[in-house]
Amino acid sequence: MEEYLQNMKTLMSQMNDFEDQAARIAAEEEKQKTAIQIMEKDLDSEKVESTRLKSETDEMLNTKDRIYHQIAEKKKKFIYLETESSTLSQV
Repeated sequence: MEEYLQNMKTLMSQMNDFEDQAARIAAEEEKQKTAIQIMEKDLDSEKVESTRLKSETDEMLNTKDRIYHQIAEKKKKFIYLETESSTLSQV
């Protein structure tokens, strides 16, 4: 009977150890899940920011192209007016 009680105490001790270990593993898993969720949210935020920046960059490039086009048109007009002025001066 004494041996039985000793075996039961050992078994209970082992069960408590396993429960403690399972609780530590569950807590660690929960921390890792939380960390992953935070990283996923951060990644989503970065994707949104990246998309916003790409849109801003595209808009800036379009504006730059438009300005260059306007400059080219004004240069053409300026050259035309210079030619006209030169022609009128010769008359």
